[in-house]
Amino acid sequence: MKKAVLLGLALLVTACSTQQNATKSVESTSINKSVSGEKLFFEKVSEPVSFDALKINSKLEIKGNKLSINNVDAVFYIENQQKIWANFSVMFFSVARGLATPSKVQGYEKIGKNYIDTDYSYLNQLLNVNFIDYKSFQNLLLGRTFVDVKNDRNYELIKKDTEGYTLKSKDGIKMMVNGIEKTYQINFVYNTHFQLENSHIVEEGTKNSLDIDYSGWIMVNNIFLPKNVKIIIKGQKNMDILIENTKFDFSKMNASYSVPGNYKKITIK
Repeated sequence: MKKAVLLGLALLVTACSTQQNATKSVESTSINKSVSGEKLFFEKVSEPVSFDALKINSKLEIKGNKLSINNVDAVFYIENQQKIWANFSVMFFSVARGLATPSKVQGYEKIGKNYIDTDYSYLNQLLNVNFIDYKSFQNLLLGRTFVDVKNDRNYELIKKDTEGYTLKSKDGIKMMVNGIEKTYQINFVYNTHFQLENSHIVEEGTKNSLDIDYSGWIMVNNIFLPKNVKIIIKGQKNMDILIENTKFDFSKMNASYSVPGNYKKITIK
């Protein structure tokens, strides 16, 4: 299990940890109406992030299933829509490295000399969902909406005065991947600047749920990025991942990835 977590941390990051807002709702409208404010909302929350390269220095903690890992240093390097590279270290020693591209997920850990080379079913399995691909994974890391909300007939938009917005599914949202359909109840909370604060996703008919909270939003190079993240995974696997992003750098770097020849390929369940 520890090896699986190391590999997961080398690929999984975000940025959040949000405060719970009051639930007083003043205005509730159906999104399929042509209202200028709603159009602005969807334009803002669906806006792609414009950058070439981004390096994030982070500190991580993870707890779950009798496992506790603290004081982990991570470097995440993103080349926009091309690759997400990660290096994971403890006490200044690199212990794992990962690489995600539009076609696959790879990672290796040095303690047991194991590696993975697989598709996105690995990250979906880790997060207890089935809809994560490269685009949604990058959006998730950057605190952007990582589920397609363009089909506005399936959602309801609730405006909360000066507190922000809540976007929630009216009925179950069906996700078909590799011939397998799953249905989710989805709830996103945004602040008044259209920044994602909380995502709550529950798979219907199961105990699986995924909560990702974002906070500490700051502007770097004219881009808003979250400093803190809290990921809570519940279901067959229970896990809490806390991430503090300490530095953002938009310079390009040499992000090499190669698995040593004496490592063993494994399948993580």
